[in-house]
Amino acid sequence: MSEPTSPEAEWAPEALAQLNEILEFIAIDQDRPGVARKLADDIQEKVAKYATQPEMGTSRFDLRPQLRYFSHK
Repeated sequence: MSEPTSPEAEWAPEALAQLNEILEFIAIDQDRPGVARKLADDIQEKVAKYATQPEMGTSRFDLRPQLRYFSHK
């Protein structure tokens, strides 16, 4: 018998592109690679939590079906 797998959040391609742009801006343009890494780690942690608690955040179904958002700090 296989072990149950943990649910995973699904990233929209636009969301990943925007996150990468933000992280690149912080790491390169602002010369703060450590801050960018910390932010990326924090966001990954929150997204993993979201995957196990899908009702977390605020629904924005007016923008896209099943879209939820939450702030970071």
